[in-house]
Amino acid sequence: MTIYVGIDPGLGGAIASLDGSGAIVALHDTPVLEVTKARSTHRHEYDARAMALLVLGDLQAQTCDVNGHVYLEEQQARPHDGPSQAFGTGKGFGIWIGILSALAIPYTRVHANSWKFRMHLDADKEKTRLRAIERWPQADLHRKKDHGRAEALFLAEFCRQQDITLKAKKMGVSAGTTVEEHQLGAGGMDVR
Repeated sequence: MTIYVGIDPGLGGAIASLDGSGAIVALHDTPVLEVTKARSTHRHEYDARAMALLVLGDLQAQTCDVNGHVYLEEQQARPHDGPSQAFGTGKGFGIWIGILSALAIPYTRVHANSWKFRMHLDADKEKTRLRAIERWPQADLHRKKDHGRAEALFLAEFCRQQDITLKAKKMGVSAGTTVEEHQLGAGGMDVR
């Protein structure tokens, strides 16, 4: 069975897997640890070991062939980000790349504006969450903070639609209003 995986790499992100029909196979928040610093301040850190075990467990449990269908949202610092925030943005992205690379799982980096445009979404995370509830009513997306899960689901769906388009093109079949095979994302990144 081929599954399609989408990863929203933020601390509040998630990893989602869909089957060929678009049904949810797995949906998990990004594993984090609560770290206590001086003066009892708490903050969250990525739990890289749990992240790797999550990827391994999901793939082995499904006895599936990923076929290079892991889509990871590209992360970049924004102009208003401070140095700490910019570092944090890249940290989770780098951890996910390291895990996928170490496990020899092929992945594709996709800019948010590229996949969101094709999924008819915008930057409003709450609207994305509500759209995901409509599309996948069985998914646990009822908390406001579940926008990471919603985005991971739509990334996996984007991945699934890309695969359908590519297979249709190879067979010479018109796939309707789907993504072109050589479409470039923002900044010239190939999103195939």
